[in-house]
Amino acid sequence: TTWIVQVTPLDGGQKGLNWSVNRTFQPDPTNPEVLSVNMEKYDHRISSQTQTIEVEVLDYVKLPSDVQMMVWREWADDVDFNGWPSEDEYNPVSVYLPSDLDASIGTYTFVMDDSIGIQGEKVAGYMVGTDDSGRELRMGGSGADGEHLFMYQIGPDGAPITLPDGFQWTEG
Repeated sequence: TTWIVQVTPLDGGQKGLNWSVNRTFQPDPTNPEVLSVNMEKYDHRISSQTQTIEVEVLDYVKLPSDVQMMVWREWADDVDFNGWPSEDEYNPVSVYLPSDLDASIGTYTFVMDDSIGIQGEKVAGYMVGTDDSGRELRMGGSGADGEHLFMYQIGPDGAPITLPDGFQWTEG
C-alpha cells in the first residue's frame, strides 16, 4: 500500500513550491513463529563457555529484531531452591539476529557460558519478541511450568542407568 501526502497552498496562502511525500507500507497479517530449535525440549549438553542455541524463526514479511531469550540457570536463578524454573526466575538475555531480516526464515543465535554449572544442573529458556508490526512471537515457549522452549541438563547424553535396587515389584 502506498500513501501520498501532498500540500498545496490555497487562496490567501503563501505561494511556494508544492510539497509531496510518499511512503509505501507493507501489511503484515501474520505473527512471527518459532519453527525449530537445535536441541530437544529436554536434553543434555556438555558444559561449555560458548554453549550455542540456534532458533529458527519464520515471518513472511520481515523477521523480528526485538527478540530476547528468557533464561533460567539452576545454579544462579533458582530462588526457591526447588530445582525447577518458576515464571519469575527467568532473566532476559540478548540474542544474535539473523544477517537478513528481510528473509522469510532466519536463525537467531543465543550463546552463553554454562561452565560454572556442575554436572546435573539444568538450564531452561524460552524466546519472546515482536516484529515491526507489533505482532508477538509465537511458539517460543513461556515461563509457565513445563512450557519452556528448551531445557538441558549439564552432562553427557546417554542411556538411562537403573541400579539393581532402583526399582521394586508390587504384588508379584
